[in-house]
Amino acid sequence: MKEKHRPVEFTQSELDCLRLTAGGKKSSEIAKILDLSEHVVSNQLNTAVKKLGCSTRTQAVVNALRLNLIRA
Repeated sequence: MKEKHRPVEFTQSELDCLRLTAGGKKSSEIAKILDLSEHVVSNQLNTAVKKLGCSTRTQAVVNALRLNLIRA
């Protein structure tokens, strides 16, 4: 039986964190901008990295840009 692949969905917070990372912001800066804790920002980015099948934030940002999930 073939398993259906569902498109991966991202939360708005994950996309915001990726977009700000693409813009060169550090986690501490993103936390202040989005009024979140650094821990939450780190978790959002780590989740997005995994969803994109990447091992680093840089790879995740590049993939998100290529997939038009975010704009720099």
